[in-house]
Amino acid sequence: LLHLPSQRKKDANLELDVLKKADQIITVSDSIKDLFYHKLGGQKEKIHVIPNGYDPEDFISDELIKNTHFTFGYIGSLTEEYSPTILFEALKELKSDFDFRIKFVGNVSPEVKKIIEENNLSSLCTYIDRVQHDIAVKEMQSSDALLLFIPQVLNNEGILTGKIFEYIACRKPIIGIGPENGDAAKILSPFSSCQIFDYSSTDLLPFIKNILQNSSAHISSINNENSLIYSRKYQAGQIADIIQTL
Repeated sequence: LLHLPSQRKKDANLELDVLKKADQIITVSDSIKDLFYHKLGGQKEKIHVIPNGYDPEDFISDELIKNTHFTFGYIGSLTEEYSPTILFEALKELKSDFDFRIKFVGNVSPEVKKIIEENNLSSLCTYIDRVQHDIAVKEMQSSDALLLFIPQVLNNEGILTGKIFEYIACRKPIIGIGPENGDAAKILSPFSSCQIFDYSSTDLLPFIKNILQNSSAHISSINNENSLIYSRKYQAGQIADIIQTL
């Protein structure tokens, strides 16, 4: 439906009224917290960030596939809006020295497949159609490293896909393309072998090369204790603590 200026103004006023009257506010990212803070003109102490997380029970599996080649996995849709070219260019440079494969689970646009072909990587790629969530999780877990792309759009620093937390639960290296100062980069910064690189970064290739050279050292690269802060159980405890202050 058409959102007229008068309707947008009314929505904004209603939102501000809710924010002012709320005793506590919970949001999912630092960017939204900052947005609410500026709308309120203060009161940052009543705004709390509890990001999307994961259910640990989804990541208990005895049926994982063991790869014969080091496998990069990407789960989700992928279009040219995500600007993945830099990653494929890096993998093209590395393919003569390392034995790896790339697995896509979800819809990959023809434009992205063309970029893959232009970088002579098509023979190394496997494409799997969209699957149910439990199968997608198994595909994440059976990957040796996980790929993350954030669309190259305006204000993308605040884009924080829920997939990143499921990736963290897998405790594998995460190679991301997106804004280096964004919320996703901040989430990954405490974890070794997990990093977001800008769309023109020169540091991406050596980072991937290090992962391939030391693949066994990067198994379970994410400390389990650190990853548990994004579990539903831990987050439920955070919400309970906030409620107890009311």
